Amino acid sequence: MKAGMRAALTVATVCIVAGGVLMGAGAAAGGRQQWESGEFFHHINQNGDKVPDLELVEELSDLSIYNGEKEENGVETLSGNFTRNIAYDVLPDKLETSIGVHVLVIDEEDVEGIVLEGDNCDRIQCYVKGDTLYIKDVGKRKKYHKADDRQLILTVPEDIYWEEVEIDADLGGVDVGRLQAKEVDAEADMGWVQIGELSAEKLDIKADMGSVEVEDGQVGSLDISANMGSVIFYGAVDHEIEAEADMGSIQMYLEQDEEDFNYIIKSDMGNIDLGGTSYSGMSKEKEIRNGAPRTMELESSMGNIEISFQ
Repeated sequence: MKAGMRAALTVATVCIVAGGVLMGAGAAAGGRQQWESGEFFHHINQNGDKVPDLELVEELSDLSIYNGEKEENGVETLSGNFTRNIAYDVLPDKLETSIGVHVLVIDEEDVEGIVLEGDNCDRIQCYVKGDTLYIKDVGKRKKYHKADDRQLILTVPEDIYWEEVEIDADLGGVDVGRLQAKEVDAEADMGWVQIGELSAEKLDIKADMGSVEVEDGQVGSLDISANMGSVIFYGAVDHEIEAEADMGSIQMYLEQDEEDFNYIIKSDMGNIDLGGTSYSGMSKEKEIRNGAPRTMELESSMGNIEISFQ
């Protein structure tokens, strides 16, 4: 998809969401009776009578719900308050999370197994299949405005090393205290992801309309994309960095010197701040060669990228 089309679709999504918020505010201010009676959702038929506009009612009502992942057959679906030991034959080395209307906390402790605890949860599945541990929101028509009230705690063995980790926060949040992995993919659609201590050979971050923050990252390569969301990264990168901000914000605080990288800088209508020097303007491009062993590619369409060094 072309960048312009992608940005346009994203703006349209924002308008739809904003409309849903304003609709909810109107209901709270006294419009709920009209909403429930259907007064807002009618049209006049050929006889001059008011009849429900069923398509409009269904479309607008869907703004307040979230449809999760498809349920895995033969796996228990958990709701309410619970504590479950997750069964497996061999400790999984891959982790995949899809969190829609919950807040998930992942902790490492001196334990042998994997335990999931839930508080006020709405249809969660957590299971091991093959070499992968899955935890995901399942089912349809979930109320997303209750996400902060639904808590999950996933406890895994201390010092566990993952081959691959995929973290996806659709509308909820994921908080990881410590994470060691070969590859990590963190995506925040409209939710948030926060990682404390991170060690990975490869880190990919995507913030569509949500936020991702890494408090202490030691990674090999780093790839960041901020459509309309925000990304904050603290730490060091051993090899290459690619960062693209369409209409979002990217901030990197590196434990390295500016001369440790070469730079390829592209700015359309956005801004790039590199160690205190600003590069902005219409279709501005610049290359900086420091004879360094690593390169940083920075591109800002209408967003903002800020890089600070030690």
